[in-house]
Parts: sequence; C-alpha cells; structure tokens
Amino acid sequence: MKRLTILMAGLAISVSSCTTLNVSDLQNLEKVSFEPLQLRPEVEPNNLRIDLVRQTEEFPENDTTVETINTPYHPLGFYLGNGIFYDLNKNLTLRVDYLLNAPSDSFDILQINRPEKNKRVVEYSFAADTLWVKYRPNRRPAYQYHQVDSPGRVSFVRNRRMLYAIDETDSSMVFYRGKRRWRDAIFRAGEDSFYYKTRWGKRYFEKSGDELTLGRDFQVSLADDGKAIFIKRGKKGRRLLYTIERDQDRMFIYDRRNRGKMIVFEENGILAYRNSDQLAKYELK
Repeated sequence: MKRLTILMAGLAISVSSCTTLNVSDLQNLEKVSFEPLQLRPEVEPNNLRIDLVRQTEEFPENDTTVETINTPYHPLGFYLGNGIFYDLNKNLTLRVDYLLNAPSDSFDILQINRPEKNKRVVEYSFAADTLWVKYRPNRRPAYQYHQVDSPGRVSFVRNRRMLYAIDETDSSMVFYRGKRRWRDAIFRAGEDSFYYKTRWGKRYFEKSGDELTLGRDFQVSLADDGKAIFIKRGKKGRRLLYTIERDQDRMFIYDRRNRGKMIVFEENGILAYRNSDQLAKYELK
C-alpha cells in the first residue's frame, strides 16, 4: 500500500528510483526466440504473480491526502504465453508457477522476499486440491481454499463457504462470487476472439497473427523475428510500455529508459529484480 500526499500549494512530490537495469546486459543480450503468443481463457487462483502492470485505485482520506491501493487480482483472465497472464481487473503479470514449470496438481513453492535480508519467507503448498500458505517463522500453515470439481464447474471453498466458482463450456467461462451470484463472464466470439461481459457492458479480446488486442487497455505483439515482445498501451498500441527480451538464463522487461524487471532462471528457482534491486526469490521444492 502506498500513500500519495498532495500539497495544497500545488507542488506535487513524486519519488521514483533513479536506478535502471544494466544497460550493458541489454545491449549484449544473446536473444533467443519466444513461444508464439496465445489468447487462452484460464483461472489463476493462487495469486502467485509478478506484476508487470498493476492497476491502482485512489481513495481520498482528507483534503490533502489520497490513499492509493493496488487493485486486487482477479482469478479469471487470459494466458498470453511465455508466462504472461492478464486478468479481468486489467492487471498484467507473470505467473510464477509457469516460470518455474511447477506441476499443476501438486507443488511446494517458496517465496523469499528480499533474499539478501531474508526479509519474509512464504511457502505455498498445493496438494489434494487444497492450497496452504505458511508465513515463516510461524509453524502453522494457513488454509486458503479447497478446489471442488464437478461437471462443468470448479468451485473454490474455504470453511464450507464458497469463495467463487467458474462454470466452463466450450464457448464460455462464467465467474460467480459467493452466493450473491455477481458474475463476470468470458464468451467466445470467434476462433481467436472473445468478449468479456460484465454488468456494465462488453470488452473484446482478439488474436490476429502475432498480435493480441486486450480490450481498450493493451496491445501485445511478437516481433517478426520472434525475439521480442512489445506491450503497448491502448487498443491501437500507440504508446510503448515495455519490451520483453531474453536469453537462455534471463528475461528482461524494460521501458524506454531501461527501467523494469529482470527474471533470472536457476535450476530450481527464479530470481526477480526491479531494476538493480532484488525483490524476491522463488524456489520449487
């Protein structure tokens, strides 16, 4: 959670890091090709994600202070390939389980925040359709949900209370929140196109060749040689947000000022950096 203070005199104070990714690493990168882009509706229930573009909301606290909080992750969204996931709350992220090639039916993933200081260690354990999260040094893991599969539906339940459910057919995925039956829904519009239906209207998502259009929010495209992914703002993609490139051991997500994220792939884990600062280490146990 961040707090943005607005001075009444009209002076806005913004704090941003002056550090960047290593420019030499970017210039000398022995680039390898990415997998083809995809547009595949799917569910990510574990919140094991690394933010690329995180939406925020602002709430006035008083006449001079606005509280800015991260928009929650939505479980339902689209997998775009190469570990990239876009959810229905417009958050663009990397799926940690995909980057680690974790088994979908059972895994133990250790998240070490600020590894150089061993700041906080979180263990995600998924087995028998149940997710437990343990915040070390606490000994007792916290029960998160149990997944219940039935024909055409998967439900996520905690303490006998339904958190949400997804109804899936060949042409739709419908999201239900609790018993209020407040819903979001993705419907197939064509072979490579979908629309997202809410109570307020529709947003369209399309794949055309090596280019994805995500509503009016983002355009994601693969370079002609397959060795770069471009993330642009808006339906027409007029503003470049990030370029993604990688070699055998590293993935770089950077803007025009060479600021962004770096993912380092190890034998059983990944390291996540923001510019030159190491954010977290994820290990597949």
